[in-house]
Amino acid sequence: MGHLRNRNKRTNPNPNPTPTQSGGKMSVADADADAAVAADAAVTADADAAVAADAAVPVAVADAAVVDATVAIQIQIPKTIFQVDGVMPPSYAKNILDEKIHGWNYIFFKKDAILTHFEALCTTDDEFKCIFNFIKPKSKHIDDSVIFLFFKLHYLYTHGGVFLTTGVIPNQELDAAISDQSSALALPYSLIAVKSCLGEQLFSGIMGCVPRHPVIHKILTKLCDHYSELLKCEECSRAGDPTPAHMQTHAKLNMDKEMYQLCVEHSASTCASASTMQIKIYDEQIANDVATIYDASLNALNALNDSGSQQQQQQQQQQQSPALTPLFTHYFKDSVIKMTPNNAGLKQPVPKNVSEINIGLTFSVPSHMFCNGINQNVIYLYELLSNIGYRAHLIVTNDDYEKIKVSTPAGWEKQNYNIISNCDIYTVNFHAVIVVGVQLSTTILRQLQYMHVKTIAYVCGNEYLMHSESILYKLKQSVGIQHDAFPKSLFDETWIVPQNFPMNETYYKTLHRCKKVIEAPFIWSPKGMESIAAQSGLTLNDYIYRPSSRVAKKMATFDPNISVLKWFMPSFVLCERAYQLAPQFIDRIYLTNAFYQTIGDTLEANKMEAIVKNTNLFLDKRVFFEKRFITLEFMKTHADVAVFHQWGNPLNYVYLEMAWLGYPFVHNANLCPDLGYYYEDYNLEQGAEVLLRAIMKHDSVAGEYLRINRERVDRYLPTNAALQQKYKKMFDDLFYEP
Repeated sequence: MGHLRNRNKRTNPNPNPTPTQSGGKMSVADADADAAVAADAAVTADADAAVAADAAVPVAVADAAVVDATVAIQIQIPKTIFQVDGVMPPSYAKNILDEKIHGWNYIFFKKDAILTHFEALCTTDDEFKCIFNFIKPKSKHIDDSVIFLFFKLHYLYTHGGVFLTTGVIPNQELDAAISDQSSALALPYSLIAVKSCLGEQLFSGIMGCVPRHPVIHKILTKLCDHYSELLKCEECSRAGDPTPAHMQTHAKLNMDKEMYQLCVEHSASTCASASTMQIKIYDEQIANDVATIYDASLNALNALNDSGSQQQQQQQQQQQSPALTPLFTHYFKDSVIKMTPNNAGLKQPVPKNVSEINIGLTFSVPSHMFCNGINQNVIYLYELLSNIGYRAHLIVTNDDYEKIKVSTPAGWEKQNYNIISNCDIYTVNFHAVIVVGVQLSTTILRQLQYMHVKTIAYVCGNEYLMHSESILYKLKQSVGIQHDAFPKSLFDETWIVPQNFPMNETYYKTLHRCKKVIEAPFIWSPKGMESIAAQSGLTLNDYIYRPSSRVAKKMATFDPNISVLKWFMPSFVLCERAYQLAPQFIDRIYLTNAFYQTIGDTLEANKMEAIVKNTNLFLDKRVFFEKRFITLEFMKTHADVAVFHQWGNPLNYVYLEMAWLGYPFVHNANLCPDLGYYYEDYNLEQGAEVLLRAIMKHDSVAGEYLRINRERVDRYLPTNAALQQKYKKMFDDLFYEP
């Protein structure tokens, strides 16, 4: 039963839409990226246009709820089929659907169009506007399935038609599902739904009705009552945003059981009154990870006709169930629609010309380019791939895609990149997709693999250690290993940057079930710093270290202080030891990232004070706790020497930033001992001596130090030919090895 319980989660549509109309045709051709985006733009209308087009479909009865059962009027579900999801279906799946919806109008809604639609209805739909008023401002806190559920129901109520979740395909012409096939007249139904195999509830992935259907009206009314109560909730209605956890538990409402009950009650009443408002509830059955939707009454009738008498039928049923005549197939296990007989037709040879190879990199649009290293990692990898000649694309979440239309994060020039949203991921003929900046859903990854797209997990953090800390110390941060219950890995290969490879190789090989886990060469570029400088009307030359006449220098630490991997205490002890040995050389120490807004909001202030309060630096008032700063800006205006310590992360962008700008920095990163001033492991006594030597000698060798360090950093640059060749070989092995 646990298997079925997990399956129940699949009934709500996935995340993030925009209305795309195509009269039975695929809205985005399976062409190259630029052509695909242009084609998509040509067929994607805004929400109002899509709704207007659908409203033009002829409907026999404007308001089915007021039809008199004694009046011989034929009620017909409008021949409009629509879908809402976070991802537009791939072209092959849409082609399969097209074969079963001849004469139907097809519309796909993206999330942004749905929210725009809600916003407009806030002023025009008095009956249900409480739901719009609740969802619109808090949409980022509410699960997309809740938003899609309400939109689906409201659209069915106002326009009618048939909703199909994207993992469902009709097995025969869709017309057959909306009329009574057991009758010679094939009288149309006013509403179709599916009873879940889980019990007395609906499977909400298939539903169709005439406009203004009374059952849908009752469902919407119940939803409206629910959300009206939520609006009275102090937490939900308070100024600012409620916590996501609160919204997830409070706003999510499962209507499947109530919808089923309403359908059963209405069906019974219409049968009793011989009304033309007949409802059809289909059944589903699971076999081999696929759900078959069928007409139980029609199958029973066929079995009866085939077996002769009722008595013979009963005898047959004792031996075996009659063969089902499927109306729909739902690929609920992985939501990947399968081709018949297999997916061989989707496989295309990878071009030998790199300029024809499309590679996607997932990217989480940051508030600032330097808010974390992963964002920079994606941008530098993109730069490297472009320099090799590949067609690189940034794949961002649907919400981020809308966000960057309004504003661009500081330090990032979006016009320099090909950017697509998750929703359009299947419109680009990708040959490989690298999951690095943000995770893709398991459904998307399985779908890409089915389409013969190579999937790569690119690991650029010490996940093993961070997961260990999160579990041991009950930290709020998520644990992000991406795998599922299938024996086949979600990824063809896992690439891990050098500093994290030793601790994480077997960890990922085991949990990813990935046969090939390899070390990915480290990449860095000064372009991020250049963009920050440009924002202030400066160049990097304005940030280069300048020798001073001061004997006593100012120290600074930039450890993020969120893990023992990189936190300030070892560097502070190192500086304290140097101060004990030669206090005349140290003016002060700045401990940045010590708090977010006020002291103690990120670190345990009392415990921190207990350790540092009796040190010489603290007693002499030379310790300054600071918030987060951009490293190069802080060094330019406040500090002379940077001090670092790491455990399990012996390559770091900040080291290369310091080296590129010529700043003296003391560190224990054994993968780049030829940069800056190096000490070994946890030998903080040695580190203190190295710091004092750096203070005393650096100003006299600053020019030569800058030249040598830049020459050595070149090995990490996206322009480095040897580095490009290493990555090209990795892709050649991925694409062309048997």
